[in-house]
Amino acid sequence: MEDLSKRLKVLSGALSHFEEVLEIFRTLSTSDIIHMYIRDSVIIRFEFSVDIFWKCLKDYLEKEHKIIVVSPRSVFKECLNQKFIDAKELKILENMLCDRNDTPYTYDEGVAEEIAKHAYDYFDLMSDIKSKIK
Repeated sequence: MEDLSKRLKVLSGALSHFEEVLEIFRTLSTSDIIHMYIRDSVIIRFEFSVDIFWKCLKDYLEKEHKIIVVSPRSVFKECLNQKFIDAKELKILENMLCDRNDTPYTYDEGVAEEIAKHAYDYFDLMSDIKSKIK
């Protein structure tokens, strides 16, 4: 288990950078020349944030509940079992994980656009859940 406070600090930085690129992306139209590049930055920041986020939850479960889980999906399900998240949040987290797992294989512009659009909801949920970790 990595030190939870250190990992939370890394997550805070990741979410901050994710939010910054989301704000830039929000101002662009699809006809802007840099739209594709900023969208790709959104996806990269999304990937990094998700990877750190689930590991923070993993460390939280281990520290606070002495529960050891090793995969993102099992971490999210255990958070539901511990009533740390609700069923609606679990569904969003599962969708987020599917999008995260699809990003390395996303060569389709339409899929990339959809993932970038969902990124706002994912950012909000990760931020809300992070704020509950002590």
